[in-house]
Amino acid sequence: MKYRTLLYLAALLLSLPITAATQPASAAPTLPPALTKRLAPPPVLQEKTDLPCLRCDGSGHIHRLASQDLKRVGRRERESTHRITKRRLLSTCPVCNGAGHCVRAYTNSEKLPAIKLMRHAYDEAQLKAGRIPVGAAYADRSAMETLSPEDQARLAHQYPKICTTCFGLGKICCRRCDGLGFKPGEVDRETGIKEPNEPCSTCKTLGETVCKRCDGSGLARICSSCDGTGLRQKRDRNAPSGYKTVLCTSCDGAGRR
Repeated sequence: MKYRTLLYLAALLLSLPITAATQPASAAPTLPPALTKRLAPPPVLQEKTDLPCLRCDGSGHIHRLASQDLKRVGRRERESTHRITKRRLLSTCPVCNGAGHCVRAYTNSEKLPAIKLMRHAYDEAQLKAGRIPVGAAYADRSAMETLSPEDQARLAHQYPKICTTCFGLGKICCRRCDGLGFKPGEVDRETGIKEPNEPCSTCKTLGETVCKRCDGSGLARICSSCDGTGLRQKRDRNAPSGYKTVLCTSCDGAGRR
């Protein structure tokens, strides 16, 4: 009996992927290919790009202590770091090799300003081209006029509106530690010794906090007028049922606002 039970369970597990793969794909309607080509998708922030070097702050040079000066100073002066820091020389940054910039990831404090500039430049370029917003993307006005309200709402749901606070990130830079994840320790003026860093109690050393406006989803709030569908019913005497489907005027068919 145990052997038969194991065979039955094995056959059942093997049949699960097959039944999932044989489900009809017509549940998700496809969009017209001529319209998807005209659709301008929103920009996406790259993980790594060419940015100013963090080691040298974009100057290409860093300060180093002169070896001759270190030999000349005495033991008491070596313990006092604030006296030695005045004797420094410029050297090439080992991270960027003097270029001042390198390929790296965005820091927590750089993500939101970068995506804001990218999004504003994208919006200005699309509006100058005469396109209209469709969710978070843009499309030609003439192409949208030929579609039914249902197709316009489906097209807007493909690129839903993003949150205006975090711009789709779902997280924002911690204001308490400025994205560092810790509070830098202060330097004692008398001894020059720096105190240890204190972990940030707000972000738990992550440097980011969840956006309160979208609860971390990165999307705009669901429209309360249409319950997120982007459509509503309007009375029409010429329609057989007495109503016709139109776009929601509160969210312009996007389902979010």
